[in-house]
Amino acid sequence: MSVPLNIEVVTRKHGKIGNDGDYVADGREVLAALEQCIYDVILMDVQMPEMDGLTATKTICQLYPAPQRPKIIAMTANAMLGDRLSYSR
Repeated sequence: MSVPLNIEVVTRKHGKIGNDGDYVADGREVLAALEQCIYDVILMDVQMPEMDGLTATKTICQLYPAPQRPKIIAMTANAMLGDRLSYSR
């Protein structure tokens, strides 16, 4: 499987500091991975096929209570002004 450049960059950076991780292609795979493993942090791509990162994040928040939920960091390769998202608690 060809890994997108942004995923390769993040993976290499984390590997250099001793962290490892798993790569999935879309939000549905994120949810499936959470059933198999406990993650402390998820680097969530906002734009993914099948199920985007925002939908996956909403689903994770519904399924896991805050103390058991991994921290989710939103990421995107798009850096256009129109691509910015507002976040509120």
